Amino acid sequence: MRKVYLIVFSFLILIPCISGQEAYVFKDIYKINIDVDGTDKESISHGMKEALKLVIINVSGSSEILTNKTIMKALPKPELFISEYKHNFKEGGKITGVFSFNGKEVRKFLSDNGLPLWVGLTHDILVYFPCRYNLSSPNPVLHKDRCNNLITKTKSITSLRVLNIVEPGMDLDDLETMEIFKSKSDEVVLNNIARRYGLNNWLACFIYDSLGVLFDNPNCISSEFYGSQLPLETSVTFLADSLNKEYQLVINPNLNSSSLLTITGIKDHLSLNLIKEIIDSQTLVVNSRIISMEGSKVIFFINLIGKPTDLQKIMNVNTSFFLNANSQIEDESISYSYIGEN
Repeated sequence: MRKVYLIVFSFLILIPCISGQEAYVFKDIYKINIDVDGTDKESISHGMKEALKLVIINVSGSSEILTNKTIMKALPKPELFISEYKHNFKEGGKITGVFSFNGKEVRKFLSDNGLPLWVGLTHDILVYFPCRYNLSSPNPVLHKDRCNNLITKTKSITSLRVLNIVEPGMDLDDLETMEIFKSKSDEVVLNNIARRYGLNNWLACFIYDSLGVLFDNPNCISSEFYGSQLPLETSVTFLADSLNKEYQLVINPNLNSSSLLTITGIKDHLSLNLIKEIIDSQTLVVNSRIISMEGSKVIFFINLIGKPTDLQKIMNVNTSFFLNANSQIEDESISYSYIGEN
């Protein structure tokens, strides 16, 4: 068992409000910052294609989607989905391309082709960097450089997969946990520390092997795969894909249905207009109309592609709504309380 020493470190991706046009996924996943070789047409085109890959991975929730034949045909045509491009110059002559994509078009493309949509919230994972705490390296300068590169790269890769990473604080409780389980495996230690912070998932990355030999590239284990170490990017990809599987929604583009959607807690016309915008912006909603208004309660009749349960899964992720206990999805009737944007 490697000696584990932890300090406080938090890198939390700011979670934007889920507003009208993006009721179940975050707007930021449609905006990709990626290094490009130059400002010429070829460089921008290449960067745009790579950015589209990341968007499709995040909107679908899985990297495996890139092997789908329909997706492979679409990737060479990123201009069909791009809404804005700009570039920023960084120190050392590096150039970052900022590609913004039309989220509604991307979602529609996936749903129209029977491909999954990610309808989950972000996952919080505990991340552990042993190299932070090993002060007995035979080459401290190289050690520090490799460790800093690992931390920077991990932040970048996890943020691209919309993962929130948190490094636990090294307090007395953490020390006691580590002492109790010091004879156990890394997995046992990290499982127990993660649970203390209310987390079920973790990632641990190493720049040395068990004999103290420096890796050419960092290797990692995770709560989803700890049988052997994998490269950093592979580990993050595997972890994100595994965590997202539960929150993937596949809409049958050939199925039409309808549903009654009751919303309570509507205080004014501004809120009503916003709610109507949220409903109508959903890929699976064909149209909606208000059929009843009574006090703060409004009932919508919705024609949609897919099943009423698909609509419920999408609505459940929107933090502006709270599912009421009296919802009867089997009767194609869904009820929510509107609590406003958080």
